[in-house]
Amino acid sequence: MIEFNEVHNVVRESDDQGGMELYGNPTYRGVVFRYNRFQNCGNTAAGSSFCGQAAIRFDDAISGMLVYGNIFVRSANVGFGAVQINSGRDNVMDNNLFVDCKQGISGGYNRGNSVWTQAAANPPPSDFYLNALYLQRYPELATMLREPGVNHIWRNVFYHCGPVVTGINRRSTCSRMASSRSRIPASWMPREATTISSQTRLYSRRSVSGQFRWTRSASIETPTAPVGRWQ
Repeated sequence: MIEFNEVHNVVRESDDQGGMELYGNPTYRGVVFRYNRFQNCGNTAAGSSFCGQAAIRFDDAISGMLVYGNIFVRSANVGFGAVQINSGRDNVMDNNLFVDCKQGISGGYNRGNSVWTQAAANPPPSDFYLNALYLQRYPELATMLREPGVNHIWRNVFYHCGPVVTGINRRSTCSRMASSRSRIPASWMPREATTISSQTRLYSRRSVSGQFRWTRSASIETPTAPVGRWQ
């Protein structure tokens, strides 16, 4: 759990980085980033960066994370959104506020990433992360090499931002809304969670680039705020 942090004026000299970052192992599951505030992340000077900087970055197949209830202000630079996903899947971005960000959320799942190709070519021993203890807590581990890989973007507010979602394969990698709470991994569900009807609101200066277009607001069903004891 990473919560109640104030992060500002970071990754001013580094490239291809995030203010908070995980890297390289899709079995790192269940980390929750909630109730943090990010401001002025990245170096906006002309020519200072090639890849970009983000507030939160999931690099090289990081999967199964929850980004909930955070505030991102001017925290996207070059090609990165405030949340940047490099090839990961099963990540949920829910109920966040993005303000004055060049991009909201960037990247997505890419099965060609070397982490995924190596995992497919070298299956782990059955008593490693596919044992009963791991699967009880993180059942998505059993299917993490199956297609399609999906990331979920729900109930976020984007104000004075550029494209809300950017990436090569947005249609197959980003789910814009959930039809039921069952799509949230069970390990993230608070006890006695209830399903409510809510909205995702988009206030973007430009329409979303890619193969689909978002509406200004869309009714969806999602669980209540993730509070209380986690299963």
